Amino acid sequence: MVVSHSSDYAISAMLYLAEQPTGSVCSAQEISSETGVHLPYLFKVLKGLRNARLVRSSKGVKGGYKLAPPAIRIRLNDIIDAVSDTNPFDGCFLSHTNCGQQHPCGLHEAWESFRTRLYKATLPDLKRN
Repeated sequence: MVVSHSSDYAISAMLYLAEQPTGSVCSAQEISSETGVHLPYLFKVLKGLRNARLVRSSKGVKGGYKLAPPAIRIRLNDIIDAVSDTNPFDGCFLSHTNCGQQHPCGLHEAWESFRTRLYKATLPDLKRN
């Protein structure tokens, strides 16, 4: 299981926005500088997040990006789905094609429990220390 670069960058950007005071607008340059995500790639990620209605953008001198819904309503799974074609948390942890309730692999039960917690995790749950 590997999280894509897009997902990694999107999570970093969303965590940064979640740390800002409510309603604050951050430029893409600021987000890039603070997260280490290269600006051209960040624009692509922010577009996916905007299309998924997880961030709002505004143009102009005081334009930038901010969270659309409150951080408490944004789940990790929503962020990954917004920027990636595949979700690394879907499917079997061991990549067994026939793994499921009928034919569980050795990690099925533990993975199912962990995956359920990840799906429900919101930005405040992921907050950086």
